[in-house]
Amino acid sequence: MPGRALRDAERQTAKTTAEQRGSEQVGHAVFVSEVVKPARKAPAGIRRVWALCDEWLDYVAKPVFAGGCFFISATAEFDARPGRVRDAVAAARRDWRNLYETTIADAIRLGKISAQVTAGDLAFELDAVSRAAGEDALLHDDASVYERARGILLARLRAVSTGTAPELG
Repeated sequence: MPGRALRDAERQTAKTTAEQRGSEQVGHAVFVSEVVKPARKAPAGIRRVWALCDEWLDYVAKPVFAGGCFFISATAEFDARPGRVRDAVAAARRDWRNLYETTIADAIRLGKISAQVTAGDLAFELDAVSRAAGEDALLHDDASVYERARGILLARLRAVSTGTAPELG
């Protein structure tokens, strides 16, 4: 009997993992549709960096998924649980940070963001503020956090923009 119970538990775990991976794929597809595609319509440079920030905040402010942003929730649930689901969530988060970083690097190359800026550091800052807003708004049931985050993000982007950058906001 213990062998059968163990096999049943293993089957259930495999089924749950497959469902979680399927959820991650759906979450990723929705995120790309709601955030990435609209942001890519903005002109290259600092306006596209701002569009990534703004679209992301719009996305987390909408009730697209119960429990807020799929990736914020999944990160909190799986960050300390090694396995395929954690790996998939980590890969999606890496892709998002890399998109921020390459978009910022393009803006630097185009002369819209100061060459003194390190793209990876600015990507980390923008992502950190955005994620904190998503977490706090949900935890405290306070949508005003999104406007606070927008103000912080705009101030940071204005601080690193060059004289040739368009007005943001």
